[in-house]
Amino acid sequence: MKQTLLFFVCMACLLQSKAQQYDADKVSPKIMGLYEKAIALLRDDQLKEAVPLLLTTVKEDSNFVDGYLSLAGVFGQLKQYKRSIQFYERGQRKDSVYFRVYLLPYSINLAGNGQFAEALAAVNQFLQLPKLNDRSIKSANYRKKTYQFALDYATTHPINNYQFAPINLLLEEVIKLEKTFMKVASTKLVLAKPV
Repeated sequence: MKQTLLFFVCMACLLQSKAQQYDADKVSPKIMGLYEKAIALLRDDQLKEAVPLLLTTVKEDSNFVDGYLSLAGVFGQLKQYKRSIQFYERGQRKDSVYFRVYLLPYSINLAGNGQFAEALAAVNQFLQLPKLNDRSIKSANYRKKTYQFALDYATTHPINNYQFAPINLLLEEVIKLEKTFMKVASTKLVLAKPV
């Protein structure tokens, strides 16, 4: 996952010159410095520590598309799909041409949020891009099949009033729940001992 995030961040840097509206040369050195610090944290798997720096970049420069798209990637890695989608869409509104290479990870986050029809539309748009490498095409086609499967399954197996609400617990939340459970279990054992 870390490699995927870095791949898309690097791809964004390489494609900056082709952007329609976004011009990285107009980004202040202060913002670029913060962004580079955030990217260094991301390389070290310090996702949560990078978020405040990235938020500062977009707060201080509301046209800093790389900041929005990097935040989207981070929140996707943290399984916070709604927030990820929000940042992808902000980046897309700033520059739809620059955003196109992010259609695949955007689709993944849409699917993570249960929006399979939108995810399928996004991955189909991605596959229309010229000059995609074989790895991107293979990955997009795999995602396309899974999104289509989810849509087909939902059609053939309707469930009334079902709400897609995935729960992704981070490791520290699992540990916290486990400790709480152990306290409750040990309390019940003490109460159950004969007097």
